[in-house]
Parts: sequence; C-alpha cells; structure tokens
Amino acid sequence: MAIEFDRFLNWAESRFGGDVVVRGNEIMVNSIFCEDYKHHLWCNVFGGKDQLPNGVYHCWKSNESGSLISLVMKVDNCSYEEAIEILGTEDIKFMELQEKVNAMFLQKFEPKEEIKGSLSLPDNTHWINELEPSNVWRVEAEDYLNKRKLDCNDYMVCTGGNYRNRIIIPYFDKNKNLIYWNARLMAKGNSKVPKYLGPNKEEGIGKGDVIYMPVWPQDGVQLYVTEGEFDAKSIQMSGLFSAAIGGKELSDKQVLYLRPYIPVLCFDTDAGKRQDAGKNALKAIGHTLKSEGFEQVYYIRPPAQYKDWNKMLIETSPKFIAAYINKYKKAYTTDTEIKLEL
Repeated sequence: MAIEFDRFLNWAESRFGGDVVVRGNEIMVNSIFCEDYKHHLWCNVFGGKDQLPNGVYHCWKSNESGSLISLVMKVDNCSYEEAIEILGTEDIKFMELQEKVNAMFLQKFEPKEEIKGSLSLPDNTHWINELEPSNVWRVEAEDYLNKRKLDCNDYMVCTGGNYRNRIIIPYFDKNKNLIYWNARLMAKGNSKVPKYLGPNKEEGIGKGDVIYMPVWPQDGVQLYVTEGEFDAKSIQMSGLFSAAIGGKELSDKQVLYLRPYIPVLCFDTDAGKRQDAGKNALKAIGHTLKSEGFEQVYYIRPPAQYKDWNKMLIETSPKFIAAYINKYKKAYTTDTEIKLEL
C-alpha cells in the first residue's frame, strides 16, 4: 500500500509549522539537514522516477536522500514500526529500499565525463552538481533550476568573469562533442544586461550555426522545435524528442540540421505581449520548411495562459504536456498559413 499524498502532507504541515510548498507531486519543506529557508527538502510520496514503494525525499542543498519512512523516523525520533503506523503504509524491507534510493541518487550525481571538442567554456565554469553542496553558486543555481523543474545535472554555472551568475547550457553534437554553449542570466530586474550570452565572436560560431538537442534521436522521427533551450528540455522531459533554435528565426544551417526529421514547430504564445511574435515565427518558418521540401511539418503552441513550454511545465507536469501535445498537434498546410494571416 503506497503512502497517501494527503496523509503525508498533513504530517509535513504538522511537523514544519505549516511552512510547506506543494508543487505537482512534490511536497517541499525546509531541510532538516542544513540551514535552509527556501524549501530545499523535496518529498515525493510516489517514489520519484523509480516509483519507490515508500516514497523518496532529497535535499537539494545537502544532497541527503532516503525514503519517507526514514524521514519520519528522523523528524519524530521514532522506530521504523512507528513510522509505518504514522504514514499508514505496509511493511517492506527497509535496508533494501534505502539501497535503491542511494543508488538512484549516486547514479544521478556521478562525475561527468571530460568535455570533448575544440570550443572552450567560459573560465570559472563548473558542473553544478560537482560543486560542494554548501557552495553558494551551487545553491543559487539549484534554486533557479528547481523553480523551473529542470534537472541541475544537465547544466553548469559560471562563478566569475564576464559570464558570472549565469547558467551555462552546453550544446553537444551526436558524438558528444561540445559545439556551442549559451549562458542564461540568473538575476532579474536589469533590462540593460542581456538575458543570454554566447561565445565571443572570435570563436567563429553563432547560435544560427547550431541547434540544441537534449537527446539526439534517430532519423525519421518527429522533432519538436522550440525557441529556447529550457522549452526544449521541458518537452523532452515529457518523453518527446525536442530541439531549440535559439529564437524566432531559422538559419540555412539549422534547416540542414532538421532535414533528417519531421519538424513539429512549438513556438511561444507570447502571452501578455502586444504582438504575437511566436505566431509570426510559426508562419515564416513553416513556410520556409515547406518551401525547402519538407513533406511533413506539424505545429503546436502552448495554451494561451502559458507564455512558453517551461512555464507550462512549472504549473502542470510532463504527463500533462505530452497529453496536450498529442491531442492538439496539427499538420502545417497551406490552410494553416491562411488562418495565421487572419
């Protein structure tokens, strides 16, 4: 019998003074393992991606993890049997469960392979999860990405120099060579500072020369093409192959990247803006692809209340995104262009 969501939520609210945040399947509280006031201790009664039978917790600040039974035992200073009674779950082999939990997170945070390729990363760039758990840059980067429901293991952070205070998003080719990177500013409020910065011009490569793919698929599959990397990652988390072109324009080189696939255009809704630039990009790029001989082109846009796919991920779930796309995806045809003109 799995732990009931409401039962664990009631327990958490009673033990943490009501200072509990619920986001989808995650119940977030301030960590008991370190000084924390930003709810770094995440609890999932459904057991996370491995669906562990007695739930799972993970502290993104201290890297502590375990089953929800062990968390209750620590917080309430009680026995295993008492924790089971508190949570109303069935008896299972405790040590076996803990080994599964530890294996899941040890695998997740294992050191990265050395980056290949001729392109250099900015100085002072580090894989987020290879910094010490208490490192201020790791904490800030984790907080930034966790709020967007993105996996910190996929990104780096720059701690000094011209790219300081930025998430580094690496682009790899099919052979796992670094071909580009984009640096996303974590701070807000200064319109004079560009949100994104790429390599210096001296490197001889720009965003129109590459395409971002979280996972490179085999030829012939549908590829969901977004504007930004976080949107592509949000769709990829829903179980679909995705790519980002870095904006609302498609270069000739990027057309070549898309040639082996069936493109599905997934541009922003630009909710709240006066002009629907995403609609204009859809029309222009759809026309370009059809003119370039792509027999099959599809399109899908987020619901109007979400400005982009990452915002939709934050407020819903990967399963919801997948179901929405599968239901509302449409073929891009001549009639589509006429409708977009209206």
